[in-house]
Amino acid sequence: MNGISNPQQGPEAQSPDKPPRCPVCGSDQVVPIVYGLPSWELGQAAERGEIVLGGCIITDHAPKWHCLDCGHTWR
Repeated sequence: MNGISNPQQGPEAQSPDKPPRCPVCGSDQVVPIVYGLPSWELGQAAERGEIVLGGCIITDHAPKWHCLDCGHTWR
């Protein structure tokens, strides 16, 4: 081992990059939708508008992104 960590490891590598624009209105005010039972921290992030809480039921077709301007959600 060379002691250099792989930047693709860890939680940051798991989350996709934020899309640049909403496909409906073109806004760049897009946040991820987070599913599951939210922690206090996630609740606070949702109140700040950094994420949208998607609920506890997760399906294969659940949307991943939410536009804060027009409300459109998509994968």
